[in-house]
Amino acid sequence: ATRNGSSFVTTLLTAFELFLYQLTGDADLVVGLPAAGQSDMDMKHLVGHCVNLLPLRSRIDEDRPFVEHLKARRGAVLDAYDHQRYTFGTLLRDLRVSRMPGRIPLVPVVFNVDMNMDDGVAFNGLSHRFISNPRAYENFELFLNVTGNEEGLTLEWSYNTDLFSENTISRWAKEFVQLADRVARHPQALMGDLIGAKGLAAAPRTVPAQ
Repeated sequence: ATRNGSSFVTTLLTAFELFLYQLTGDADLVVGLPAAGQSDMDMKHLVGHCVNLLPLRSRIDEDRPFVEHLKARRGAVLDAYDHQRYTFGTLLRDLRVSRMPGRIPLVPVVFNVDMNMDDGVAFNGLSHRFISNPRAYENFELFLNVTGNEEGLTLEWSYNTDLFSENTISRWAKEFVQLADRVARHPQALMGDLIGAKGLAAAPRTVPAQ
């Protein structure tokens, strides 16, 4: 990421967008990225949620090198952060997005990164590790939360069980790790080569719930 001038968050987000294209064949994607607003409001020590959801639109071109697409995504993410006080609810109202029963409007998939959550935590003579509380309910159809530190990453997948089975999510988790590894090893490769299926957009996959 640093070699290409992009943050870890943007690089992993871009790989996730490519993974969604690999799954769906849809080259026009919108993924939600939560943005904490404490620093934006100059209140870094404020205890509160202060999070707005940034809808990020991406268009995948299989014939474009991943690193070139990543540079474009870096600018798009930075532009989105410039408008993070503009709430998701306000955006839906202003766009007059139509609602469908049982579907999340505009942003059904959310991606988030929470790195080094236990930095600065010390217990004299004791070791510790960070564990996220299990989520009993998910507001979105699919939510990928990445946690960890320099020693490793944990991918936490939350999902609508009416849409996806545990086996499906487990398979996707493995496939995403494999894709991320290919991206890390071959960032100059064409995105179509990274997903290993030229012309996928012409034949999108359907994913059964069970």
